[in-house]
Formats: sequence, C-alpha cells, structure tokens
Amino acid sequence: MKKLLFISLSFFLAVAATPAKCQMSAERENTNTRESNYRPFFSSLPITYNIVVSATCKSLPVFNAEPSITLSCTQTFVGELSAEQTAVFNGVTYYNLDYAYGNAYLREDTLTGRIFRYYPEYDTEYLVCDMSLMPGDTFCFPKLTQNDTVNSWDGWSNVDTHFYQEEGVCTPVDTVYYINGRKVIHFKSFNNIDSYTRFFAADALYDTNALFSLEFIEGIGPTFGPAGYIDNSERLLGALLCVHHGDSLTYIADPRLGCFQCYAAIEDYEAAEMKLYPNPAADMLFVEFSASKEMVGSLVISNMMGSVVQKVDCNSAVSQIDVSNLPSGVYLITFNNGNRKIVKKFVKM
Repeated sequence: MKKLLFISLSFFLAVAATPAKCQMSAERENTNTRESNYRPFFSSLPITYNIVVSATCKSLPVFNAEPSITLSCTQTFVGELSAEQTAVFNGVTYYNLDYAYGNAYLREDTLTGRIFRYYPEYDTEYLVCDMSLMPGDTFCFPKLTQNDTVNSWDGWSNVDTHFYQEEGVCTPVDTVYYINGRKVIHFKSFNNIDSYTRFFAADALYDTNALFSLEFIEGIGPTFGPAGYIDNSERLLGALLCVHHGDSLTYIADPRLGCFQCYAAIEDYEAAEMKLYPNPAADMLFVEFSASKEMVGSLVISNMMGSVVQKVDCNSAVSQIDVSNLPSGVYLITFNNGNRKIVKKFVKM
C-alpha cells in the first residue's frame, strides 16, 4: 500500500475540495520561517511522475458531479527517474526521464534550485524550473523555435511555428510562501493564450484550470512536470497529477482525479474495435482487433495508480500477453501507434 502523502504537502488535499485561496491562507507560514536545508528535486530515487496531457477528442468533456470527477480528452504519461538512467552530453551528466513514449534529459543545480532540460537536437539546455524566484520576478517558458508568430488559427497546423502553445510565454510570480520550510512559488494564470491551453490559462477551455495551480514546489518541481513540455501530437503543456518518491506518494494535485486520467472521447479505429478475452484473466490475455489489416503499435498495461507495469509490441490482429505475474486487480491496457489510441480495462484474477 502506498504511504500517505507526507504532511508537509497535505494542504494540497484540502485545496482540491475547497476554494483554493481560503485553504492556502490557512496553511501558509511566515515567509521568513524556512528550514535551512534545501530539498533537492532529484533525491530519494527512483521518482515516478504522472503527467496528464490533452488528447484529441470528438466530443466535449463532461465533468461529473462529486465525488466522481474525471478529465475528458486526456491521457497520462508515466515517467521514472532512477540513479541508473543517466546520459552525458558535453561532459554534463543528466538524468534520463523515460516516459514510455520519449525521453527527457534533466539536471538540477542545487545551489540555485533550478531544473534544466537538455535537447540533443538543439545541443542546448533550457530552464524549466527556478526556485530562486520571488514576487515581482517573471518566469518565461522555453522558446524552442525562432518564429514569433503562429501561422494557423490554433497554432497546431505547422510544426515549424510553435512546439507548444505556451512557448516563450512569460508569467509573473503572484505569491511565495513556505509549507514546513518548503518553498512554494505561485504564478498568475496565463492571459491572452490560445483557448486550447487547457490547464493553466485564465480562460482555459472547459475550465480545467480550476483543478490545477501553476506553481514551483521545492523538492517536487513545477506543476507542469519536471520535463516541461512533453512531446506529443497535441503540443500543449501537461499538468502534474502525482509524484512518488520510491513507494511514497509525495504529491497529488487533486485526490478526486487520482494519479491516472485517460478518458479521451475518441472513436479510434471505428471499424477496428479492440476486444480483450478472457476478462477477468488469470494467465494469458488476448487482444483482438476486428480489422482485417494488421494493427501495428504498442500495448501498454498500467495499474490504476498510473504506473506502467508491462509493455509489448503489437503487429498483428491478435496479440497474446502473459499477465500471470501481475498482482490481482484492475488494469488499463492502451493500444498506441503514435497517432491514435484505444484504452480498455481488464481485471487480473
């Protein structure tokens, strides 16, 4: 069983269920009272990050009444940092954050409390988190391209314009406070950003920003995830759902959302429905597509906490997966070919 969220971040649980400003004012400390020891981001390895991103969908999302709340048109990436997963570029060692569909190379400057991401394709590192900021300072999201304008109405049609909607956007620090000596930097929501910026814009589509706050948290990282922009077809910032240090849950954005959201309303491969059998499964799970052509992609099994427990290649109409070593419980299996996906639930006996 996962350990309880440590007490220094317990206010996040209350924030999710009640107006944020009231809860924050009750939990904040005097800004002059903090512990002398800086809490590094990449300590107590391994670290698991659950990051939710937008996903293309054909229907508007529906927010259910309490206590069941889900995010439509989303998918969750699960990435892990470990001491063994490192890479060296230009003599500098980076942690390799592997989130199943890509890699992000990260390093931390513990003297300044900054996280940098290195992009091999540009041979450049970019700042994605800065814990030295104070009220009156501004943070600007890394600008990976040189073009200052977006040629299409939504910024998605031309890959040579913006890699992600928030690229180059600057936002001021709203407040800085401390929780048991842990520094939290709270930013103002984005303004004048395309309405498809879902999670942190002041006028975000579907009001999903009500569930997330744009913050830097000492020892945790930015609430859009330590890698910053995660490369995927939607080209938007993600939002951090959960952080685990080892087996300990050390951050959760909203307990009503949990650590895994994958409710994209996509009718993927409408003529190629994915079937699972037997379900429940004890030893072997069969995945069958009704399409006559072969289905080429990957099949990823995740537990309900969002952790990837198994991944296999899929290149035929029927795939066979050995699930005998999985603990009993409910799992999600996702077919993904890089462009579209199908998500199904199964029970392991």
